[in-house]
Parts: sequence; structure tokens; C-alpha cells
Amino acid sequence: MKKKRRNPQLPKDDLAAAPSWPYLPLLILTALCVCIAIMRLHTYNEPFERDITSHAVIAHEMLAGRQLYSDLWDSKPPAIFVTYATADILVGYGPLQVYFIGVMAAIVTLLGIYRAGSAQGGAAGGLWAAAFWAFICSDMYLWANQPNIEVCINACLAWAFALILRTDEQKLQPGRWLAIGGLFALATFYKPVAITFAGLLAVFHILTRLHQAEARKIAFLQVGIAAAIGAAAWAAVAGYFAATDRLTTFYQTVFQYGSYYTKSRGGSILKNILEGFSYKRFFAQAMKSTKVLAIFATAGAVLGLWKGRRRYWLLLIGFALAAHIAVALPGRFYRHYYQLWLGPLVIGTGWAIATFGPKGKPYPALARHTAGAIGMIILLSSVLPQYKFSADEWSAKKINPQFVVSRRVVTEVDRLLRPGETLYVWGQNPEFYFWAKRRPPTGLIWSTDLMDNPLAEEHTARALADLKREKPEIFVVNILQFKVPLNHPVIRWALQNYVPLPENPNRGLLYGRAFLFRVFIRRDGRLASQFRLQGPG
Repeated sequence: MKKKRRNPQLPKDDLAAAPSWPYLPLLILTALCVCIAIMRLHTYNEPFERDITSHAVIAHEMLAGRQLYSDLWDSKPPAIFVTYATADILVGYGPLQVYFIGVMAAIVTLLGIYRAGSAQGGAAGGLWAAAFWAFICSDMYLWANQPNIEVCINACLAWAFALILRTDEQKLQPGRWLAIGGLFALATFYKPVAITFAGLLAVFHILTRLHQAEARKIAFLQVGIAAAIGAAAWAAVAGYFAATDRLTTFYQTVFQYGSYYTKSRGGSILKNILEGFSYKRFFAQAMKSTKVLAIFATAGAVLGLWKGRRRYWLLLIGFALAAHIAVALPGRFYRHYYQLWLGPLVIGTGWAIATFGPKGKPYPALARHTAGAIGMIILLSSVLPQYKFSADEWSAKKINPQFVVSRRVVTEVDRLLRPGETLYVWGQNPEFYFWAKRRPPTGLIWSTDLMDNPLAEEHTARALADLKREKPEIFVVNILQFKVPLNHPVIRWALQNYVPLPENPNRGLLYGRAFLFRVFIRRDGRLASQFRLQGPG
């Protein structure tokens, strides 16, 4: 009778053993995917924050023929808009599009995390990592229930990390490293700060291969393959924009404006990174639900390094360090940035469950599963109470009630308009176009892009030309978001051509104290004529 070969990648203990029923992992992973889909349904109709609606509006306009950057302007690389445009094609424009992207990205990440977790912890370690991901990936404090850019980056990183973990120190494996390079490149197309993951994981991968000359040589070659595919991918994108006469605009948008954004609060890259290590940033309120994951992952790293499985844990440390730097680099520390910590934390937690126990001694699987169950109960005690709040309350608690109020105002303003008529919003409120499903008269849909921007003069001229051509029937001003500059060319033009909506131009009472918006109608437009004919009241 032949002796069964043990998988050399797995720890030699009972927890890492393959499940007695081979389809059990598939069944559990399917159940976790269903849980994610159900949890996301709770906030299906949430009044989305500005980034979500901005991505959806720009993607929808791209499908209508407008060009990214030269017409539709946003400072982000193209991947997020391509993602939203793809979802628009598949499921339509609106809340279902947002739900679809969020759920699919979370499921793709879950599978990558299972793969990474099982590399060190066997099937059980992978399943625990996936389970923790399933219940933290929609966390309210991290704004993780909606598909901002970080959810797409996490999907790329989870799979890139899983592929790195299973590399061979004696074989080049060019196909694997082409895939790793492609995943890292895709992550940077969502947000350039993702380069920190590629760089640090490459460094840590080489460090773990320094013990032997041949392994070290292969590691350098493997990293070189990944770097080459990343460079080639960026060159291809730059070539595309050059071929469409948008290379200068693309460079100014992604790189020049990106550098300005990082330094715009008086900081520098080094200063931002150092600030990330401050108590306030390192123990941010965004991470409220993840404390148990941090404890598990830290304890697992200590035990894992002590027990001799150093390569895996060193790579995970590199993953976590990259997450910290990526969160800190822009100097803004928005809550959704902290989602980049979730990958290393949940994978570390899954590995920790597989590592617990005295060095060199067997440790009962039941005890390890019990530790995992206790950790899950602690996590759920923080996550599940969030679901007693309505979708509107989630929006208000994540930021403030402004997006709940603005969606209500959109409904009021949209009733005034006829099909084909347009509106323009001075403010950071792309949700007006999203909820009303009306096309913006200009591709510069954030007024801050006309003021707080190195390209402000060029953008102002373009927006003003668009508005003069399109003549939107309604001009809405966000009067609470920031001081409205009366000397700005767009505002001067609006004051000359628009009048306050008769009877009550103010809309959107916020906190019961002040109105968020003021609505204006075109002096020579249909609405002005209608109100003159009808008279007051």
C-alpha cells in the first residue's frame, strides 16, 4: 500500500490536513459569498458618497462618447472608470451597477485570500481567513460596503500575494511572475500608491531568498519579469493616450496633479508616512472593528517567526508595511484608505489560527478552531450591530447626513425639469447627475477642479465654454460646502444668467440649522417663463 505524500507547502499538523470531504471548502466559500451578497443588500439604496457617484457618472459619459481626461476630468487613473463602465454595460446605470461591482470585487478578493491563507495554514487556515474577510469587508467604519477604489485594489493584491507565496525557489516560473506583474500593474491603474505593494513585496521576496546563491538569482529574475510587465503595461496605456492626442493631459492629470494632491496640505511624502505612525493615525477610528484581527495577526507573526516558518510571515510583514505606507502617502487618511490593511490582517489571522500552540508540539485542531471561533464572535459583536441602522443612517454615520439630504433635493429639482433638460451643480455633488440620470453639461463635474487645482485656469475656461453652449436650465449651488467665490468666472457668468428659484430657492435643511443648496433657474429659460405666467404661489 502506497504511503500518501504530504503537501510540502502545508504545515505538518492536524489543522493543515485536507478536509475529509473534498468539497467542504467549496461549500463554505460559496456560503461566504452568499453572506457577502446578502449583507450588501442591506445598503443597496444607500445615498452614495461623492466618489462612488463620480465614478459612475464619468463611466456612463464615457460610454456616451466623451473622452476621459480631455473632456471628463478626474485625477484618478483609468481602471476605476473602465470597471464602472463595464458594470454599466452588464447591469445598467444606477444602484445595481454599484452593488454588482461591490459584491464581485469582494468575492474575487475572498477567493484570493483563501488561496493565500491556505498556502501557509492549509485549507482550514484559508477558510478562516476567508471567513474573517467575508464579515469585515462591508464594515461601516471603513466605508467598505460600497465599491470605492480600495476594494478593487484589494482584489488585485490578494491574488498577487497568493501567487508570490507559492513561488518555487528553484524554478523561474515566468508565467506566474507575468501574472503577478500584471496584477500589480492593474492595482496601480486604480491608484498609483499601489506601487508600494509591488516594491516592498519584491524586496521581501528577495530577502527571503538570500540564503542560497541560485535561489537569490532566480528571485531577482522573477522580480525583473514582474517589473517588466508592469512597465510594459504603463507604456501601453501611455501609448493609447498618445495615439488619441491625450498624453499630455493624461500625464498632467495622473502625475502632476497626483504630486500636488499628496503635498497640498503642507506635507511631503516622508512627512505623510511618518504621520502615519502617530497614535492618532495608526489607531484610527476607521479600524474600530479590526482590533481582534490585529491581535491575531500580530500574535501569529511572533509565533510564526519563532517556529521557523519565516518566509511566509516575512512576506506578510512586507504586505502590512506596504499597506501602512499606501494609506499614509496621500496625507489625507480618509477612512476608506484603511481598507488596504484588510488583506494582510485577515490572511495573518487565518495563518495565526494554524500557528497557535507550543513550538514543536502538536496542538489539537479543536483548540485552534475554538480560538478562531472566539475571534469571529468578537468581530461579529462589532459588525452585526451596524445592521440595525437603515441605509440612510449608514450614509449619515459614515460621513454626515449631506448625501441623504442631497438625494432628497435631487428628487425635488428633477421634478422641475423636462426630459432632455440639464442642470449644473457648483459643488462636489455628482450624485445630482447620478440620481436624476441626467447628463452633466460639462465633464468637469467637481467645482473644486475649477479652483483648488494646478490646472484650474484651463479647466475653468473649458467648463465655462461648455456651460455657455449647453445652457443648463437649472444651476444649483452648494452653499455650505465651501465659500462660494463670487469673483470666479463661472459664478460671475451664473449671476448674469440665472435668478433664484421663485418662492423658495433654498433646499436641503442640514441638521435643522442651515440649507445645503440654493437653486437658480436660467433668466431666459422655460422655467422662468413658466413662473412669470403662473405668478407667485
